[in-house]
Parts: sequence; C-alpha cells; structure tokens
Amino acid sequence: MENELQTVEIRSLHVVHASEICDLICNSDKDYYRYFTAFECNQEVIADFLAKAKRDQYLGFFIRETLVGFFMLRGLDEGYKIPSYGVFISKDFQSCGLARLSVQYAISFCKLNRIEKLMLKVHPLNTSALKIYRDFGFVETRIDPSNNNLVFYKDIF
Repeated sequence: MENELQTVEIRSLHVVHASEICDLICNSDKDYYRYFTAFECNQEVIADFLAKAKRDQYLGFFIRETLVGFFMLRGLDEGYKIPSYGVFISKDFQSCGLARLSVQYAISFCKLNRIEKLMLKVHPLNTSALKIYRDFGFVETRIDPSNNNLVFYKDIF
C-alpha cells in the first residue's frame, strides 16, 4: 500500500533482540554513533546484559517489526536508586521525535515507580542530544572524568 501510515511501537527488549541491537549500532556510520558509549557493539555482551535484566529497562522502537532505535534505564539491578538513561536512534529515523519520546517514557516510568531522579551522560559535542535534555529540564552537574562526558540529572519529584 503506497499510503500506508507508519506507526511506532515501544516494546521490551530481550535476549532474542541482541543481534538486532548489535546490527543497528554496528551497521551505522561510525561518525554517527561516535557519541554512543553505553556498551560495546558485541552480540554476546548485549545478550548477557539483556538476560540479566530484572529491574533495568531495555526498550526498543519498532516500525513495521524493524528495530529502529532503543533506550534504556540501567543501574537499578546494581542497587542504584537513580537509573542511568541512554538512547540510540537509527540515523534513518533521527529527527522523528523518537529520542524525545524515549525521554518522556523514562520520566513517566520514574513517576510510576516513585523514582526521584534520572541521570544521563552526554558528550559535550552532541548538541542535538544536549538540546533535548535541557528542554526536558535536565541540569548539568559535573563532568565524568573517565570520558569527559557531561553528567545531567533531572528531579522527577
């Protein structure tokens, strides 16, 4: 159908999605994903943390059954009270509002679960991400000395 509308679906990611996640990152232009440092592009590594996730959240954006991006709230399984947010959107779907949608989802998740703050790290040259996070009220608090990323927090309550 030539006029078929595209819709986006958010689904939990599991071990069976490890290869899709790996492909999404590894098949992207290296310059495009240079700021994404949440984990290495290795299917076994990705499968391992998906298998171990209990409270941590790994969610994917699917369009017509194809994974086009994902986001995560990590650290809860390690006992942290403040989850760390991260996102990766395929270059083909950038500027479609998916990153903003993931931030709104993360904030709603925190509200529903009485989580008081949300944390993220972002490279200082990732200007599009910085704009999104500042628009949502994230506040820069420090620089991560391990990689010089900016560390932001958002009060949920």
